[in-house]
Order: sequence, then C-alpha cells, then structure tokens
Amino acid sequence: QRNMTAYLILTIGSLMFWSLYQMAPSGLMLFAVNNVDLMVGPVKIQPQWIQNINTVCIVFGGPVLASLFIRMRARGWRIDIPKQFAASLLLMAVAFLILPLGIKLAGADGKSAFVWLFLSYVLQSIGELLIMPIGYAMIGKLAPRQYQGVMMGSWMLVTGLASLFAGDFSGMIPEPTGTTAVATNAGYAKLFAELGAGSLAVGIALVVLIPFLRKLITDKAQTPSVEAATVVPVA
Repeated sequence: QRNMTAYLILTIGSLMFWSLYQMAPSGLMLFAVNNVDLMVGPVKIQPQWIQNINTVCIVFGGPVLASLFIRMRARGWRIDIPKQFAASLLLMAVAFLILPLGIKLAGADGKSAFVWLFLSYVLQSIGELLIMPIGYAMIGKLAPRQYQGVMMGSWMLVTGLASLFAGDFSGMIPEPTGTTAVATNAGYAKLFAELGAGSLAVGIALVVLIPFLRKLITDKAQTPSVEAATVVPVA
C-alpha cells in the first residue's frame, strides 16, 4: 500500500510532464512555423529539422548524463526516483517559461529568436532523460509482483491520457490563419506561461514530497540507474 501511494503521486507528475512534452509535434510546431524566426545566420532552419533536436540530445546526452550520475553517486549524492521525477518537472517548467521571455524580446515582426525554442527543446530532452528510463523500472520497484502487469498497462494509459491533454492544450493555441506573429504572441505567451507555471507547481510539490516519497518506497530493489537513459525513445 505504501508503494502504491508513491506510485500514484509519481504518476501525477508523469502525466503533467508528458502532457507538455507531447505538445512538441503539434502546438510548439505551430509556434515555430508562425512565430519564430527560423533564420540562424545565413541558414534557414526547416521546421521538420526541429524535432531532431530531441534525438540529438538523447543520443549524445544520455551517455553524458549517465556518466555524470555515476560520478555524483560515487561522491555520495543521492540520485533516486523521486528526485529525478521532480527535476524533470522543473526542467519542463523552465522549458516553457523561457518561451514567453523570447516572445517579449521578439523583433519588430513579432518573431522570436530561434535560440529560445532551441533551449526549450534541449531542456525538455534532458527532462525526458531523467524520467523516461525509470518509468517501468519504478513499477518493478513499487508494484507487487502479482500486479506488475496491470501497473505496466496503467503506465501506458498515462501516456495515452497525456496525448489527449496535449491535444487539448494545443487546441488553445491562437489560430494563425490570416493573422501575424504580433497578433498571436500574447496568446502564445499566456498559454506557455500557464503551462510552465503548472509544471513548476507540480515540480515544487514533488520536491517538497521527496522525503515523504522516500519513506513510502521500500527497499524492495535497488534504485534504477540512469545508465538506461541511453535508450532512444520513439518520436
């Protein structure tokens, strides 16, 4: 029962993270196409290239993060499931909260510099490296053996629900047809700020609950290592 309580709390954090993360191919892409200056020097960034930021971060960032965590653990740092979940939510919050800043600093045409969107994708990818590899490992650690199959299925259901929420959030994005970036920037800034604030609130709540979650989680198994973060997720 203690383990299942911890599972339910962490599931709420996971739902929040993936709901925002899955806006990348929809809502964030509309923002990129209509409200971001895709010129970087003499090179124009094609919208379809933007999703590759995540892939590159996962492929190259996974081994780096795994090595970093091994060194941190060797020096006595406690890197465990609650802390990784909380960190992923805080990174997602920053990823969304910097977008309104980019909008505020936009040029006369209303288009934000590409660097803000780039940083947002990088932060989201780092958050993914923290939360994705330990999801199923968390179930193996927390769920009783006889319920692990059901809990694996419920974890996949969370991803499906996150997709629905991501679709709803993307539906709040200003209609770009027949308008300019200047006209839609306020709507984007408001939405991104609200979503970022929501992720920040959940992340802070998880930080506060870390000691409580650690008490709930029994030492049924060793905390999974982030070395699994080298797994590349399906886009």
